[in-house]
Amino acid sequence: MRVLHAAYSLGIGGIESWLIELLRQIRRQGKRGVTFDFYLSELGGCFEEEARSYGCTIYYAPKLTKVQKGLELFGLYHPYGGLEALLKKERYDVFHTHSVHSGGLQARAAARAGVPVRVVHCHCSRYNENDRPPAGFKGKMRYRRFLRENIPEILRYATAITPCSSNAARFLLGDNWRDYPQCRVIFCGMSTERYRNITCKRAEVRARYGFSDENLVVGNAGRMGSLLKNQPLLIDIFGELYRRNPRCRLFLAGDGTLRPQFMQHAKEKGLESVVLFPGYCDSAPLMTSCFDLFALPSLAGEGLPVVGMEATAGGLFTVCSDVITPDFTETFPDRVRTVSLRAPLAEWADALEEGFAKKLTLEEGCRLLEASPFSIRSSLEALLDVYQTAR
Repeated sequence: MRVLHAAYSLGIGGIESWLIELLRQIRRQGKRGVTFDFYLSELGGCFEEEARSYGCTIYYAPKLTKVQKGLELFGLYHPYGGLEALLKKERYDVFHTHSVHSGGLQARAAARAGVPVRVVHCHCSRYNENDRPPAGFKGKMRYRRFLRENIPEILRYATAITPCSSNAARFLLGDNWRDYPQCRVIFCGMSTERYRNITCKRAEVRARYGFSDENLVVGNAGRMGSLLKNQPLLIDIFGELYRRNPRCRLFLAGDGTLRPQFMQHAKEKGLESVVLFPGYCDSAPLMTSCFDLFALPSLAGEGLPVVGMEATAGGLFTVCSDVITPDFTETFPDRVRTVSLRAPLAEWADALEEGFAKKLTLEEGCRLLEASPFSIRSSLEALLDVYQTAR
């Protein structure tokens, strides 16, 4: 079975990490009859070399000129002729696109090329981070094209629609998404191998960040380019928790343009000495190993909270806002507590205090995730089933 994945890149990112984990799982299971190739918009991603080592071929989409971009904006130029020609030449069994914003147009190209299975994967639960239509002229035109052309093309040409969560399905297809027979939720599962192979001890990691054995560390991770992860509210919640227990510390991993603003907020609250901003952390297992609890007071439901899955694998209890997709919260009802974004700070602090006592060992966390639909093994099995049946 030959599969061509269309994605932005094979660099750092949730989708990219999932795709490379699928490749690793295919290799572990010895599924020699399944091959993945990639059609990318950007070259030079950090996972490209590994993908090639597994026998994958990588193609790159041509860069558009300014004139072509302008014509495309008005629907007068369709940039997927090269993709259609490639699919006709290579005769793939499956075309799988990970761009919901142009997935319908790509699926149309695949249909014209005669690809029997055409999968459109939705990895988001809103059009953009602001969860509202763009304000600029170009943004409005692209949004209108997304609604008027792309979504109808998805419904017409995709033989399978695979949202990463029920929130993502609802965003793309509406509240009645279950009525679409070609729609099937497939979680972007994760591997626990990195967690099982941690060589650095918890005490060593905590010492690296200045935490003592007595400290209780609340962790959070996310980009700081928007308010989506709601770091200011988390700082306020932590302020209430710290007032009750001065042994507590807050670890806000991530980087972005709003990081100085968040740091200033902590300073204004008198918490600059107990709120840590370490920047981007590239090892989730090491990061979660020094936490005692994970907090996720996001402002809007995400496609799928990968950081929540990572926290679960690390044995952490998670306290999150009530807008997080129920796929995650209902899968681990004993490991997650949801709190309303409108709840007082004291209620959030109560939940954090209770969560400290529910930390599991690393081994227990890994077993819990591996037995769930969020494991990489479950993801691969579900995906291969779609490839074999969605014709």
